[in-house]
Amino acid sequence: MTQPIFSDPTEDAFVLQKGAMRNVLFETPHLGRIVPNEFSGHSQLVDSARQRWDNGIDKAGEYLLKKTGGEWLASTASRMVVDLNRGVDRVDQRVCPRWPGARIHQDGGVIVPFTRSKNGMVQLYSEPLHPEEVEFRLKHYWYPYHDELNRRLKIMQRRYGSAILICLHSAEPEPQHQCGKHPVVYLGTGNGQTCDVEILGALRNALEKSDVVVISDGYYQGAFTTQAYGVEENVQAIQIELDRRYLDTEKNLLSQLEPVSSALTSVSICGTSPTSSSGRRRAYGARTYVDPLTGDVSLY
Repeated sequence: MTQPIFSDPTEDAFVLQKGAMRNVLFETPHLGRIVPNEFSGHSQLVDSARQRWDNGIDKAGEYLLKKTGGEWLASTASRMVVDLNRGVDRVDQRVCPRWPGARIHQDGGVIVPFTRSKNGMVQLYSEPLHPEEVEFRLKHYWYPYHDELNRRLKIMQRRYGSAILICLHSAEPEPQHQCGKHPVVYLGTGNGQTCDVEILGALRNALEKSDVVVISDGYYQGAFTTQAYGVEENVQAIQIELDRRYLDTEKNLLSQLEPVSSALTSVSICGTSPTSSSGRRRAYGARTYVDPLTGDVSLY
């Protein structure tokens, strides 16, 4: 296998926007659609990147930043290049069998080897990646994004005493949750482990009063980012999966986002800290990630 040669990427690993000062950090790890020039030779990767992103989340992020305040950290590279919502140690051996500690991950890990289409699974690479390419992707995209995310949270904690981390995604609701002409929003907190019950309750109540179907147990409970940062005592982490069906027009967009914004504003007034609830977090001594498919626990 020929060893690849990489230059410094021309694209930044993330975009950071700031609104009114508030202790809320929105992050969208699956917004980016860029495939940097270094990887353009992988034709299936390029094709998949055009389709595999969180549709409508750009409009949602802009609205929430404007109305709620705080900061918004967004990815630029496609999740097909590096999935920022997976642990950095989760390299799949189908992508790079020579990577130390690589093994098969059901969800594909931090660099997915395939994607799904109507016709089945699509393999993204004709041959395994060289370890240098894997290292390059992690070094230039995963680490800068999470270093900045961690830095912004620390600044908020010092300034306000606490931070609210909103991991913002969009998804097609499960068929059993679709009820008439009402949007479905999933609130993921690791089944209650990453956020105080008061904050989760405020969000749920505000959404349900606006005729939104809210699912807060069992589904979309948060992957790496929610779990890894939500174990910190002064960080309230929630993964919010918005209904893609209602992100196509301004009216539909507001049906989900107005109550979310209102609830977040009420619990994140500058200078105040959410009330801490005892026993709401796992007693791990380090950041962890629990695979939502397998239940495997990894340390970060």
